[in-house]
Amino acid sequence: MSVAKKSNILNQAVLALVFTLSFVIYFAPELSISLQFIPLVVFAALVFCRALTSDSLITALTTLVDVDGLLYVAFLSLLMVACSLSSAYEDALRFALLLSACLVLSRIYMTLVPIREVLEAFYWSAIVSMFIFVPLSFEVLVQSATTLKRLDAFNFHPGGLALQLAAYLCVMVWKFSTGGWFSKALCSTLGFVSIVIIFIASSRGTIVGLLGGCAFLISIVFIKALKQDRKRTLRLSGLLLALLTALCLLVNHLQWTQDAYEAVDQILSLSTPDRGLNSGMTGRVDVWHEVLRIVGDGSWVIGHGVRSSDAVLWPFSRSIDNSYLVILYDMGIVPLILITWRFVSLLRRATQSCLRAAHDDEKLWLACGMFLVLLLVSSIIDRSLFAVGNPFSLLAFLFFTAPNRVLMFENDKSSVGTNSALWAPVN
Repeated sequence: MSVAKKSNILNQAVLALVFTLSFVIYFAPELSISLQFIPLVVFAALVFCRALTSDSLITALTTLVDVDGLLYVAFLSLLMVACSLSSAYEDALRFALLLSACLVLSRIYMTLVPIREVLEAFYWSAIVSMFIFVPLSFEVLVQSATTLKRLDAFNFHPGGLALQLAAYLCVMVWKFSTGGWFSKALCSTLGFVSIVIIFIASSRGTIVGLLGGCAFLISIVFIKALKQDRKRTLRLSGLLLALLTALCLLVNHLQWTQDAYEAVDQILSLSTPDRGLNSGMTGRVDVWHEVLRIVGDGSWVIGHGVRSSDAVLWPFSRSIDNSYLVILYDMGIVPLILITWRFVSLLRRATQSCLRAAHDDEKLWLACGMFLVLLLVSSIIDRSLFAVGNPFSLLAFLFFTAPNRVLMFENDKSSVGTNSALWAPVN
């Protein structure tokens, strides 16, 4: 085995450890800030070692002064620090400096490491995390499934846990489509378990995000199939739609169907007063209105300081639970535009690459696109769009900082080979 291959395996193992530590800290009796620092310290050590042993360190450092580096790393960091200097929240500056340091570290790392290695590490972390979580939470899972009560395990918020598992599903789809029979069996089993846990966690926002990701996958597959054989694809699509419509009409009035509807209604709390469809998204809408009222005094321009929204007692003692409004309240309108645009542009690049890439690369880009759709949709009811406190957010953070020069793909389809669209490291 070559030295380079050993180095890549070691890199994936340590990054998988970082993702796994970001997950297992939630098993602690009390989730403290010091615990959340542990994965970040390990990640910083990984970046430091990777940079020192790389032949492309100078090139990696120069990407910090690329246009996207100046905009999404330097300028964004400056904005975060500036809005936190005069913040009433005493920890705002420390959190701003932490996020700024993470931006620089992630930028250097993503210049040296291809996205394929990052997703490989995330995949192995998903397997380890699932093999830890399911046995330790088995009793709680069974109880939640049998009583139809919302899952509550350790320090995991049900919605946060569901998001982690949804991200794991994205890489499971990738490995299922590219791996051998053992990988397919493992991904199928863990994927099914993840879907069950997401369901009993009653995370409706995550389910909607996953449906959006699945719609992205189906759309890409349909478009590519349409290009290859338009008539056959349209005929098969029409036949499948007719069969599904007939099946729905056939089983709609059966007793077991009604029982299934009632179980879904109970698990997802679709008609309960506190979490039902008429509850204003579980009271979130009232909080969102309050946020918009507060920032209406002009603070939407510069924000109140990083993480300052954590210190405010919102209506019904709820957090904002909307990444876009959290960023607007904490950092102001410019960082909100920059962060949102960055992820939207990454999704656009992933979509274009899905349509142009070779067969094996297409599966990788599909996983990236699924994850980005999940991220953008679920951020409407979650705070994980721009953070580093869990595997889901950390993976998004790595996507965010990937340099544009390693996101490029060839415009000529015939020149797109197995390495051209893999977010390869700069040489």
